[in-house]
Amino acid sequence: MKSWTQERFTHEGKYFQFRDVCLVPKPLQRPHPPIRIAATTQDTYPMVGRMGYPVFLAVRTSSITELTSWIGGYHEAWKAAGHPGRGEVGVIVPEASAMHFYRSIGQALAKSATTTMRTETGHRLIGISYDEVLEEFAVYGTAEAVTDRLIELREALGYSRCRCG
Repeated sequence: MKSWTQERFTHEGKYFQFRDVCLVPKPLQRPHPPIRIAATTQDTYPMVGRMGYPVFLAVRTSSITELTSWIGGYHEAWKAAGHPGRGEVGVIVPEASAMHFYRSIGQALAKSATTTMRTETGHRLIGISYDEVLEEFAVYGTAEAVTDRLIELREALGYSRCRCG
């Protein structure tokens, strides 16, 4: 934020320190570009809510069942931090042809995972079936079926934006 809104800035953080930095060119949007954070783990949701930023749901690596149980942490943290209204929730819905994506991301997670959860997620995605993708990771069908599913997901997850593609 400082790099976008100040001519020069200094940052003294726990892990990183920057002194007298100047970012050029500055963004066109004022005071800065919109910020949206993709939540990928259960712990990420409350963190983003506390920060007061809109959140993107990671439908590709987390099942709809997981997202439904995690999104409450975002809304609770949003409210507890005193942010007005309800936080904006976006969801990216993958195409049914994304099987290659699931296999590739599963292999990458399984190879480079530093936690048991990531390793398990990787193996789950490597072995995922097309039916599981359609049930837990995608929205598909006729216009009416897609509309009904998106309404069901909006009620369950509370998203306010949806990118379909």
